[in-house]
Amino acid sequence: MLRLANADVLPYDYVEFARTMRRFANQVETSIADKKWKSSAAELTSAIARLEEAAVAFGGARDRALTAQPSRAALREVNAKLMRVERELTRPEGLVTRPWFRNLIYASDENNGYATMVLPSVNEAIRAGEEKSVSKELTDLAHRFDAAAQLLRDAAALIK
Repeated sequence: MLRLANADVLPYDYVEFARTMRRFANQVETSIADKKWKSSAAELTSAIARLEEAAVAFGGARDRALTAQPSRAALREVNAKLMRVERELTRPEGLVTRPWFRNLIYASDENNGYATMVLPSVNEAIRAGEEKSVSKELTDLAHRFDAAAQLLRDAAALIK
């Protein structure tokens, strides 16, 4: 908590986050293939790759900027963008089955409240056997990852 409170730039590691998300997207792709559906997680996987690319660029810009000591105003803008990255990965109307869960990355498993479900909007649709819903959720999630990547590019541009 102290590191977070005292950091000039919020210490989020979006490179590792993207790499973790890629593994989860691969699991989704396997689940879809097991059902022999025509749907694919390729759009999501591509969006996650773009997030990783933006995260690598942001990390470099952040590291260079912190040695150059950018203005406090620029750092505040960067941190505001970083907080918006997190918000892009939520949906105000929540999950289809549980509107009180807004996070599209992690939620408790509705069948086992002690377990965590990753990419719940997609995985719940897979579990329900609703291929059209799976495609819709994958597209929505890919757009959200792209919006998050754009925010990282914008944050990097502020401190280049």
